[in-house]
Amino acid sequence: MSRPQPYRIDWTIEPTSLEDCSDKLATQFESIDQMFQLLFEDLSNRVITLTSEVTGVLPVLNGGTNTTGVTIGGVAYGASGAVTGAAYKFTTAGTAGHYLRSSGAAAPVFSQIDLATTGVSGILPVANGGTGLAAVSGTRIPYGSGTSPLNSTGTFIFDGTLFSLPGQIGFPATQVASTGVNVLDDYEEGTWTPIITGSTSTVGVTYSTQAGFYVKIGRYVQVHGAVVLSATGTIVGDVRIGGLPFASTTGATFRATVPVKWSAMTTAFTLVQGSMVTGATVFTLDGATGATINLTTAVQPADLAATSTFTFGFGYLTET
Repeated sequence: MSRPQPYRIDWTIEPTSLEDCSDKLATQFESIDQMFQLLFEDLSNRVITLTSEVTGVLPVLNGGTNTTGVTIGGVAYGASGAVTGAAYKFTTAGTAGHYLRSSGAAAPVFSQIDLATTGVSGILPVANGGTGLAAVSGTRIPYGSGTSPLNSTGTFIFDGTLFSLPGQIGFPATQVASTGVNVLDDYEEGTWTPIITGSTSTVGVTYSTQAGFYVKIGRYVQVHGAVVLSATGTIVGDVRIGGLPFASTTGATFRATVPVKWSAMTTAFTLVQGSMVTGATVFTLDGATGATINLTTAVQPADLAATSTFTFGFGYLTET
């Protein structure tokens, strides 16, 4: 069966009746069956070239955009009345790092997140890296409260010059030393046990009283102590008092002088005074039995009695 070419009906002579239509069809097709066979075969196999064989713009109601131009980098959105066939519109091109934000009934726009106005809502909780606060009390310093919002109503106050605390400052048990001259790096309070010792050796000394207290602020140590013998034991060398809580500085220039109150000694001293040993936790005891211009005579074991008593209080420097 031959296929007539082209598959068009020549309507240059307008038919005036149904018979005329039938006659025109009969001149191009052998039968009605052939006409439908050829037409449907042509529709099912033929590729339509959209750039040359169609005209017009596909409307929205038929799945199109009803527009002939697209903004590069833009996003299509439905204009007012789009459901009835109005053309789609396109946003302006976006900028790297921006996001598409709705403006309600108006056109959506690309923009950055505006934290100061309407870009976000709600309060970022602590569990997500926020503070959980909508406001901070004036001059207050917020501090942690677990996963709850930070506390900003406490008495941690900084007014730009003065830092005020509710009453306590804590330091770690192990000092984190600093060389800064304006840095306070340690505070500690505690007790210590004073002992009477010899510069060479000490054996068998016993006590009825051993009491000591200290406060350390940075490198400065203030100590107080009282020691009362109950037996002198065997002391060899110059008499000293030891057991101090921290070793003194190694600088000889800063050797602390120790004022001492004494009693119940075998020697009638008019003055007993101590001097810190550098880099050590002991101080010497020097005594005078009369007027002197140099106090350099060390107290000896023979000067002690079984109930000799020493009380003292002084400050000294440490290395850290």
